[in-house]
Amino acid sequence: IQKESTLHLVLRLRGDGGNDNGERSSRKSAGGGDDDRYEALPAIRGVGEHIVYHVAEPVSIRAREAAVVPVAQYILQGEQVLVYDYKDNEVNAVRSFLVKNDTPVVLAPGSICLLEGGRFLGQTAFCPMFPEDEQLLKFAEDSSVSVTRQVLSELSVSNIVDVRIVSVTRDGVTRPRDCLLRRNDSKTIRFTFKNNSSRPVPKLFVDHTAAASQGGWVIATKTNCVKSVTGFSRFQFALAAGEQITFDVVEEVSYTECLTTSQLPAFLKKASSVPLEEKDPQTFATIRQMVFQEEAKAALGAVANLVISESNLATWTTGSSVRPQQPLLAADMVAQAQQILQAEARTRELRREIDVCNARLQKVFVNQSRLRDNIKSLEKVAASDKLLARYMADLGREEDDILSEKRLIEGKENAIADLDKELQQLRFQITAAAQKALERL
Repeated sequence: IQKESTLHLVLRLRGDGGNDNGERSSRKSAGGGDDDRYEALPAIRGVGEHIVYHVAEPVSIRAREAAVVPVAQYILQGEQVLVYDYKDNEVNAVRSFLVKNDTPVVLAPGSICLLEGGRFLGQTAFCPMFPEDEQLLKFAEDSSVSVTRQVLSELSVSNIVDVRIVSVTRDGVTRPRDCLLRRNDSKTIRFTFKNNSSRPVPKLFVDHTAAASQGGWVIATKTNCVKSVTGFSRFQFALAAGEQITFDVVEEVSYTECLTTSQLPAFLKKASSVPLEEKDPQTFATIRQMVFQEEAKAALGAVANLVISESNLATWTTGSSVRPQQPLLAADMVAQAQQILQAEARTRELRREIDVCNARLQKVFVNQSRLRDNIKSLEKVAASDKLLARYMADLGREEDDILSEKRLIEGKENAIADLDKELQQLRFQITAAAQKALERL
């Protein structure tokens, strides 16, 4: 009980008011008795329930007095050990007491103090202990033993043991949808311990928890294992003074991976898929067909949305990543796409030429403005007939150039209008053909 804390006492009055046969008997018959109502515990006695301890000797506490009441005293089996748990401390082991409840009672949970030879070591949480249970009471870090932990990527193994196709049926048509890979993976975690002190370490526990990904890994290493449950193992070691040891823990997992069609090309390129294809060629033929159809759908979707470029057309005509000799688009659709690209290129060229003509016209307009200003300035100059005649001749030539450029621009604009009509028809035809091809796929 801490200083200035409040002690709450629950008093159970067993008295029956002097009536030994009446009310007490009726209460027992109706409710099962005081002991049954207050002290009956479930199978996991001591967890989530109140525990009543009977004090061997009566204790009286007067008003405004405080007292420490000893309830029970037991001598438990225990020993001092070092515990390394990566989740708690990545660098140091922790000094702990390993205690065993060899009493016939359940020890209630709470906060306890640890003392050694009268010296205070620390305070820690105490979990409920059933008879024959063991518990580690951690109280301080230990820097005399250095610990390193690393995952050895070079020893990691990932094996594909089975490939399966999942199909769906719609409108009476069965088509492959997903590719499932059955994998067996393993990884190695290396622990290195070194005792830097001059004293031996009789017991060092390594608590290792397996990874929770892929549905949970399994710890396959059994050497030096003293306790093991699902996803957890405890390994025991002894270190002499100055000794260094290395220990590898292997984890394994078996899981199913679902590959999307966008991941299938990379899977087919891996060397690990070659033995599987030799074992089951029919499944891999189906996978290649799935990839080809997905790439064809992507190409047809781009054509239907008029996302057509020289690089896309080159990719579509080169062939699929899984079938290089088979183009993704039909020959007539490729020809229409080429016509669209040529018409678009011709339209861009005509627009560029119109811009050039407009730039020349702008220069002519600037030059004409200069000539008009010069002619106006000659009104007050004598003997300017020759210069005026020259300016007028230049203006005439400039007018001829303007008419010529305007005719050129008009012709090019008419050509662009014709190309736009042609492009509109080509685009309508190719989008309709792409939509029909997508529906067939």
